[in-house]
Amino acid sequence: MRRKHYAWLLTHQPRTGAPARVSPAPQCADPPPQERVVGRSRLVLDLSCRARDGVYYVVTDRWQRFTDVAVDQASLARLASRCDEFLVHGVDVEGMKLGIDAALVELLGQHSPIPVTYAGGARSLADLDAVARAGQGRVDITVGSALDLFGGDLPYADVVAWHRRQQVGQA
Repeated sequence: MRRKHYAWLLTHQPRTGAPARVSPAPQCADPPPQERVVGRSRLVLDLSCRARDGVYYVVTDRWQRFTDVAVDQASLARLASRCDEFLVHGVDVEGMKLGIDAALVELLGQHSPIPVTYAGGARSLADLDAVARAGQGRVDITVGSALDLFGGDLPYADVVAWHRRQQVGQA
């Protein structure tokens, strides 16, 4: 199994209060340091997303500060040019076991040009099914605090069995 490196390409200046920005700009002639060290094919970009006025934005600083990066087809394409995969957190439901953010999953399924894994709110096998539907079969999901391994009610064995059924359905 190949190992992927997680990187946060969004920066902010907490002391100055300047807004967060994507760094480096996609039109740079030289690849950013992350690409030189590990290579684009081994880089997973972790994006924390929150909705404001019907638009999803990347957020920083413990999910409190909105950046100017709207999550849409153009930004996903631009960011995809620098990594191999996205890990996207639906921060409004992350860790709460309240169900998934279906609108965010749908957006990712429609517009992500590279593999994407969604994290946030999953509490049952029905939520896993909802991600498969809303993401049009193009969005994977990660389950955290809902798992019995971490004190939740969702049996790990049931999630593994669900995943195996999905794999058989794709064959």
